Amino acid sequence: MQDQELCQDRTLQVLDRALHDFEATALWALGTNNNHDGLDQYGWKKLRSQTGVTLYADHSANDPAWVSAMRGEEWGHPLAVMAVGRMNCSLDDLLFGMTASTPAELKQRAALVDAEDVSHVDFAAIATPTEEAPFRFLGVTRYVTAVSTFRRPREYLLACGRGEVTTTSGERLGYEVNQSVTLEQWPVKDSIPRGHVIQARVLRELPDGSIGVYYKIIADAKTILPDSVVYSAMWKAVQRFWELAPRGADTKKLCCCVDNKRALRLSNLQAASRCTDPLRCRVCKTSLPDRRRKNVGSISTALTHGSSTQTYWCVLCTSWLCSKASCCEIRQLVRVDPSSLEVHQQNVTLCAKCARLVRRKSASEIARCVLQQQARALQRPPVSQRDNLHV
Repeated sequence: MQDQELCQDRTLQVLDRALHDFEATALWALGTNNNHDGLDQYGWKKLRSQTGVTLYADHSANDPAWVSAMRGEEWGHPLAVMAVGRMNCSLDDLLFGMTASTPAELKQRAALVDAEDVSHVDFAAIATPTEEAPFRFLGVTRYVTAVSTFRRPREYLLACGRGEVTTTSGERLGYEVNQSVTLEQWPVKDSIPRGHVIQARVLRELPDGSIGVYYKIIADAKTILPDSVVYSAMWKAVQRFWELAPRGADTKKLCCCVDNKRALRLSNLQAASRCTDPLRCRVCKTSLPDRRRKNVGSISTALTHGSSTQTYWCVLCTSWLCSKASCCEIRQLVRVDPSSLEVHQQNVTLCAKCARLVRRKSASEIARCVLQQQARALQRPPVSQRDNLHV
């Protein structure tokens, strides 16, 4: 109970500070000015910039309001950056892609959004999603990042909070807060160094339908490398998030649509496809000389060499299609086994109509549907017990 209160208090503290800083950078978020140069007046130094996002170095790591969030932690040399920019997706889609309320969802998110391979995942939920708040989560996650050529494995123990808040003016904002904590339940191990980080994201839907993003990172640079190298690594992390977060949301929506076709009322797509000519592509009506189900390798080859003689089928409506890029999309399903936490990737095909349908499907509706399916699974008795009911 004491650890729960600590995580709640620390999350609210960082969220309050992040919202305060977000208001200080509200010029870009109002959608009236896409130029971030005005932020320089607050003492931030522009480090990097690309289309859609700009990265600034700031001195908030020494700000008492942020330093108080680090108390009790062994921070050596904290460095802070702030990224502001836009993403071309909806607020619900982005929140759905960032949701991770189970160990399996955390692994899926690490693969889709964070581009990291994590292991030794521990999870303790304090507040989980509900149908009224499908993107809400508060809890503690512990994981180990994979070793690479230039990086040793590092353990992270984070208090994580994400969801939505409504401002005093009635505006809806999305948020995510991750911060290092020290808890007796997970003591520091001598064999693996523990990293320290604070991440805060505030998301605001703009009038043009895009998302204004404020992204704060404070990392402990316990390294002999110069600060410029650490800033470069932070910039790469920001670039990955800007590139992968919208794509991850799209992929997660596809996975949920494929796994919950009946619950999401997508099964009627198959019935409609049976009414079409099975010897022709459903989209362009091209004759299909070979209706054998090809593997994705042959499909990719056909697309590369411009051949339209290959045939394959849509994973949602099961319609037969030709290999023209205008008729189909090759997409990737990323699933995680809930028991072993192994990541499984599979390439599938979508017809143009189903691809549009998945993109337009409400992320909040999908999230609520998944919650309902999970609740039914928990209430359903085991197979042996179900068999006994019919005896």
